[in-house]
Amino acid sequence: MESEKIKVVLCGAAGRMGCAVIDCFHAAEDVEVRYGIEKKGHPEVGSALEGVPIVSDISSAMEDADCLVDFSSPAFTDELVKMSDERGKPLVVGTTNLSGETLGLIENVSERIGIVLSPNMSPAMNVLFRIVPDVARALEKGFDVSIVETHHRWKKDSPSGTARKLMRILKDAGSKDPQVRSLRMGEIIGEHVLTFAGEGETLKIAHCAQSRGAFASGALLAVRFVVKANPGLYDMFDVLRLR
Repeated sequence: MESEKIKVVLCGAAGRMGCAVIDCFHAAEDVEVRYGIEKKGHPEVGSALEGVPIVSDISSAMEDADCLVDFSSPAFTDELVKMSDERGKPLVVGTTNLSGETLGLIENVSERIGIVLSPNMSPAMNVLFRIVPDVARALEKGFDVSIVETHHRWKKDSPSGTARKLMRILKDAGSKDPQVRSLRMGEIIGEHVLTFAGEGETLKIAHCAQSRGAFASGALLAVRFVVKANPGLYDMFDVLRLR
């Protein structure tokens, strides 16, 4: 593994995020995207994106893969997790809006293979996740909390997976009923603004993604981590050593 490139199969390769991952991984000297996966009938199946063949047959594409990366759709993630389990291939999942059943499947399968699961793989966003509990506990009394998240007009889930994770973090830290507002506008990649408003003062914490490359670079770190990891369910805190 030290001298060879990590061979990756990318699910959801023709989407906006998939294309960003291909660009990022191409620039890395130690990773190679061998195949991109899209559903049968997708217009890109049978073509190539930046030299990456786009196919619909996951089974054959997985044969010599070292790792699978998923930026597809919740309906597709179930199938991918099951096939990763059957083949013993580690997995990085960045798909959001997963059901409780899918999350349960991922937890079960992670007893046998390594899985990195995160709704947002941006390194800076995960640092924000890390500091929010301390802020929430310090400002628990007398402060109202809100999350405003803004994404491009084509984003399907609302609130975003990142906003939902922020809500869980805040509630776990003792914040009561954080207000959430979701905006879908233009081509905005992703903005999250967390506001703590008290008497006479306001604290704002914001993260703005200028490109999908921020998420792709996190996915690259996750791939490098998971191919060496023991079976288990990991997140970007593990990848970035934020614990």
